Order: sequence, then structure tokens, then C-alpha cells
Amino acid sequence: PPGWALAAGGVAAGACHLGAWWFNARRAATGTDGPAWFLGAAEWAPPGGWVVWALVALAGAGLVAQSARVTLRG
Repeated sequence: PPGWALAAGGVAAGACHLGAWWFNARRAATGTDGPAWFLGAAEWAPPGGWVVWALVALAGAGLVAQSARVTLRG
């Protein structure tokens, strides 16, 4: 496949993982009918708080997206 397709696939995979994490975290924090932006309205929070884990998830999604770029260079 063309290089741009591989890079786009990596970005799409990272975005899907981040979206799935956000959906799951929102449900854990506020239940099924909580607000979409749950960081300030959480009824439950993991150790360290949601902001820390949101940053970890964002970094992971970025690394997934970046892996496609690294593969293209190799």
C-alpha cells in the first residue's frame, strides 16, 4: 500500500483507541448518562485522577500513530 495509507491507518488506529478509552472512562466516572466532558464531574476517579490517565491515553494514541511513520522510514 502507498505510504500515506499506512500513515493514515496509524492515525486512525490511534484516534479509535483514544475515543474508546474516553468512552469507557466517561462511563466509569459518571455512569451511562454522564456528561461527555466528565473530567470535572466524575463520581469516581482512578488513582492519580482522570487528567493523569487522559494524558497517558493521549500519549499512547500518539505513539500508535507515530509507529506508522517509523515503519515507513524503515
